Amino acid sequence: MVKRTINFDFFRITQSDNSTDHVNNALEKQLQIVSEGKVENVKIGSFVARMKFLIKKPMNPQVAGGPFCWIGSIERVDITENTEGANLDGIRKVYADGEDEGPVKDTIFLYNPTNKVLVLHKSFGGLVWRNIGIYIRKLCKKRGIQLETIVDFSRFERTQKAPRIKNIEYRVALPENLEVLKNSSRTIVGDFLLARALKGKTMKVTIGSPNMDVNETIKKVVQIKELGKDNVKSLKVITENDGNEEALDLINEILRDSVTEDFTQGRKFTAPLVMDHIFAVYNKHNTLLNTMFINEEED
Repeated sequence: MVKRTINFDFFRITQSDNSTDHVNNALEKQLQIVSEGKVENVKIGSFVARMKFLIKKPMNPQVAGGPFCWIGSIERVDITENTEGANLDGIRKVYADGEDEGPVKDTIFLYNPTNKVLVLHKSFGGLVWRNIGIYIRKLCKKRGIQLETIVDFSRFERTQKAPRIKNIEYRVALPENLEVLKNSSRTIVGDFLLARALKGKTMKVTIGSPNMDVNETIKKVVQIKELGKDNVKSLKVITENDGNEEALDLINEILRDSVTEDFTQGRKFTAPLVMDHIFAVYNKHNTLLNTMFINEEED
């Protein structure tokens, strides 16, 4: 028996024009194409991407006409390559060696139009998330659509609940206009003014003590995060609980999840298997994601 981990990454889709959900509209069109047994090939570099399977799944089957999500498979086909298979006796076979043929790799995804969260299966040889962004923009025929990573907020929660914080370290780029911040009561402004006086462009600060004030440290973390991801290059804290230290990256650790499957001989790793898991994995985080992003839009 072999164990295999199936990994999923979470992203938020943003668009410059919020008057309509262009991704949802594009998926409605793809659903019609797929249901007719057709495909729409989208050229990306040396390969083609296309939707091969797509369903609209209710978030709660008990609620008719309620919220739903999209679950589908995007194929990556590269006609500049062929592929080989082999059995345990060492006999190999060549596949997809025709002029218009190439190896196929699936990338399974889930998209929730309610909070605009996209979940991607990390598949070897499939579409990386940047290529997914290109594919979506071409599908929607819109340039202002971006995939943004979602920070793993459970790390921030663990920081808040930590009985002790031993260390905080952050590196930021100095804002261009410090005059706007001069009258601010935020303590980080003093750090900026000192760095600017020294002709600095970036600032790295490490603060440590056996008796750091947890509440004041959290306030500092919030101030730093408010500067935005373009300015904050790193933000890490070291917490301690019952003598156990934990280093928490509060900027670069994206939200991801995984499941582990057992594979007995004869059982294959397939796209339907991944689809079986992606909805359950997403649902574990649905409440938090709705709180983060639906409330954000209402504000």
